[in-house]
Amino acid sequence: MKKTLLFALIGVFFITACTRISTTEIGTGLIPAVDGVNTFDTTFDVVADNIAVDSIRTSKYQENALGYISNDPIFGKTQAILNLEIKPTYFPHSFEVREDSVTLDSAVLVLKYVNVWGDSTIPMSFNVFELASKMRTDSVYPNYASFATQGSQLNSPRTFDIRQFNHTDTLAAFKEPSTNQIRIPLTSAFGNKLIHTFDTTSSGANNAYYSDSVFSERFHGFSIIPNTSSNALLRVSIQDSNTKVALYYHYKNRAGSNDTTVRYFRTGFTSGSANNITRTRTAEAGANTGLNFNNPKDSLLYLQSGPGNRISIKVPGLGNLSNRVVHRAELYMEQAAGNTVSDGWFTQPNLFLTTYSQDSARRFHVPNDISYATDGTVANISSFGGYIIYKTDGLGNRVATYAFNLSRYVQGIVTRKEKVYDLNLFAPVYDYVYTSETSSILYPIYSDQLNPPGMGRVRLYGGSIKHPSKMRLRIIYSKL
Repeated sequence: MKKTLLFALIGVFFITACTRISTTEIGTGLIPAVDGVNTFDTTFDVVADNIAVDSIRTSKYQENALGYISNDPIFGKTQAILNLEIKPTYFPHSFEVREDSVTLDSAVLVLKYVNVWGDSTIPMSFNVFELASKMRTDSVYPNYASFATQGSQLNSPRTFDIRQFNHTDTLAAFKEPSTNQIRIPLTSAFGNKLIHTFDTTSSGANNAYYSDSVFSERFHGFSIIPNTSSNALLRVSIQDSNTKVALYYHYKNRAGSNDTTVRYFRTGFTSGSANNITRTRTAEAGANTGLNFNNPKDSLLYLQSGPGNRISIKVPGLGNLSNRVVHRAELYMEQAAGNTVSDGWFTQPNLFLTTYSQDSARRFHVPNDISYATDGTVANISSFGGYIIYKTDGLGNRVATYAFNLSRYVQGIVTRKEKVYDLNLFAPVYDYVYTSETSSILYPIYSDQLNPPGMGRVRLYGGSIKHPSKMRLRIIYSKL
């Protein structure tokens, strides 16, 4: 009886040992257990390199960035200036009565606030100026496009507590819900210009209200420049109905009493915009990252949401892998934690991975592992990978991890001897990728932006570092 029990216990131990899943970051799903008899795993080292900085183009139909990062200890400084054109909602534009019967109460530049990225405890302030030249309404400007300003500052000084942007503004005027608004008081000189200087005549220096095109010639729009004392970027929606100039005034009606009202000037189809985002990188994220082609084996990798840079990844030896059934091939990467406080302020972006052809110098979707929606965007972005998965590292830090499913791509290499490509890793805002190495068609990666512009950064372990969390490609397979 004792011998029978002993053999039974040994059998249970043997079965358990042979069918366990080894400690792994491999993605969930129906993956066979790694037992070393029927199912195996192998890990490929990768060579990763920080490469050239990318620019982005941000349209008025996307969220824009506004603010100043003064002290990111890993990545440095970021300035985000918002340039936008706001117009009357109809032309020829007029008021209820003659302009000389209208009295200004106040003028406020209102921006739709979405969220904050960075340290929200430091107050923020802005300087608003008139643009010196007209923006093109048919262009989506790159982040490095800058615009000159003219004249005196258009806003009255005010310091904002960022934490109050999602609460009701106590300075809001009547008939105006003010939650999730940035309300910048403008000078009375500017408000009176809108009421008393501009008119609807067909000619003359002040006939701004005659037509849409004439208004653009007479007033080119605002440049909203953040002061450099803050340490945060704001997400702003300029196409939202809450982005506007609110012009509060009163006038005498026909009965002889005063009517108080508000007139809105908004962004529209013919309004220009440009989001000027400038990076000033620290020594660590600049010169020391190897943002050049002299060191192709970086031990630490640096990514910022556009405008950022890209990472080139090579998997040596992958083309020599013998034919087998690939159950899962996963490229895994992990954040190298920095200061706990600043890592909490400056959160990590979503990432995307493409293949890259040295012959055509273009990046395109990973073969076999990307499926498409009817509009050409990536339909399986959640299962392909790139969204953040948080974990606790060995030192107790909460860190971001990423895993990309390359199973069908690797299966094509080992079974059909398909081409092995370099990989490109980046943190897109709203970006376009070719569908294949030979395709001439560019499609947006996703129907919405994957990251807000300028917001999101992560330092990753590279493939050449001697660290348990280094970047690597792990394959679970069965022999044929």
